[in-house]
Amino acid sequence: MLYIVTKEIRFETPRTREYEWHVGEKNPLESQKNNVTSHIIECVTEVQADGDELGHIEYNFPTMPRARGKRVVRWFGTDAKFIAANL
Repeated sequence: MLYIVTKEIRFETPRTREYEWHVGEKNPLESQKNNVTSHIIECVTEVQADGDELGHIEYNFPTMPRARGKRVVRWFGTDAKFIAANL
């Protein structure tokens, strides 16, 4: 399973959301109604992956830094944004 955490400030109130993604599914940050994906990507603060989804990241992004031997891995900042944008 892969979790994407976003934090957005609207009207001076922080709003945190969590999205879930599995291998073979569409990127949950893509909007069907309008093109707000780039704005949402900028709000990504964390990505956490395990299982098949972690294997997907290791295979598709082999240079992505990660703690080897861990069953659950978390990325923050620009690494998290990159993963979320390229699922």
